[in-house]
Amino acid sequence: MRAIFIRHGESTGNAGVPCHDLATIDLTERGHEQARAVAASWTQAPALIVTSPYTRTRQTAAPTIARFPSVPVEVWPIEEFTYLQPARWNGSRSAERMPHLERYWSEADPDYCDEE
Repeated sequence: MRAIFIRHGESTGNAGVPCHDLATIDLTERGHEQARAVAASWTQAPALIVTSPYTRTRQTAAPTIARFPSVPVEVWPIEEFTYLQPARWNGSRSAERMPHLERYWSEADPDYCDEE
């Protein structure tokens, strides 16, 4: 068996738009272009297309799903790896979060907890 993992296209959160709900972040136009490029790159139909319930992953998969309408599609309960407390950072831009993200990764503290 071979599995191919594709990260979602550029999202509004990646592009610096304030984020409020991690599950409902949309793709940017560039992200939609990237999703179309992924769909066009397949040399054969996949056996299964899996997305998470997150909007940006479903939007990324949509062109591939449209290209291969007979391929089964499943939504798996994949969770976001969130190391910053969402309630504390809601409405923030990626540039505001970046120093905290960089500190998180550089310290590599397995016991770190950002607020609650």
